Order: sequence, then structure tokens, then C-alpha cells
Amino acid sequence: MRSAKHLLTLDCPIHIINSPVSGIFFEEVPVFLVRRTIAFFCLALVLTAALTGCQVKPEQLRPALANEGEVYVYMEPFPRGAERLSFDLGGIYAVDADGVSIPLELRTARFTARRAGRQRLAAGGLLPPRRYAGLALKVK
Repeated sequence: MRSAKHLLTLDCPIHIINSPVSGIFFEEVPVFLVRRTIAFFCLALVLTAALTGCQVKPEQLRPALANEGEVYVYMEPFPRGAERLSFDLGGIYAVDADGVSIPLELRTARFTARRAGRQRLAAGGLLPPRRYAGLALKVK
């Protein structure tokens, strides 16, 4: 025979806890209730682990730039009244003081009023050290 101090017994569908908590005694707690509570906490633990494990993929670490720079070009949202405006970019180029064009990596090519409700990354890339006069956009 098992003593009454065991928290859970396998041979009995009801277990008895005889430990006082703030002067209150708990008796005859059904095993299914204990199992349900344990299952709930296990499920909560698994869901928490799964949701915290689904993080955004971190940016791959790259070495520091030594003799070059990096540029990102963002397009501003369309103004009100431009709901019908749309265009496609064929490329974005950084133009240096001598007129040489250096292509940037195009990140977003299609711009419409529906998709341009916020700032969007259009292009980016590495540039050699020079003086640049501006950017050139090729619109399709």
C-alpha cells in the first residue's frame, strides 16, 4: 500500500495530497485533471518555444568595408491623387563626376500606388571611392 504523501499513484484513479497550503487541505484531485494541467503546460511550453524560435533570419555578417562605400536607395510613398500612377524600373545607377555609371542591385522593380503606401527599398550596392554627381533611373 502506498502512503498518502505520494503526489500521483499509478494504481489509483484518484490521488490525495495532504499538505497544507495557507491552512487549506486539498483532497481527492482526479488524475485526469492533473494530466490535463500537465498537458496544457507542455503545450504552452512547446508553442512558446516554437514561436520564439521563428525569428527573422539575421542579416549575414559581412566584413567591414575598407575602400568602398555602400548606398541604399528608397522610394517615397506616392502622393495623394496618384492612385493611377505606376511604373517599372529597369535599373538605378550611381553616376560619378566623370559621367561613369555604376549599376546598383535592383531590389524592387514595380511601383504602383497600392504597393507604394510606404517607403520601399528600390536598390542598393557597393560603390568604389569617388565623387558622385547623382543617381540615374531607367524607367521602363
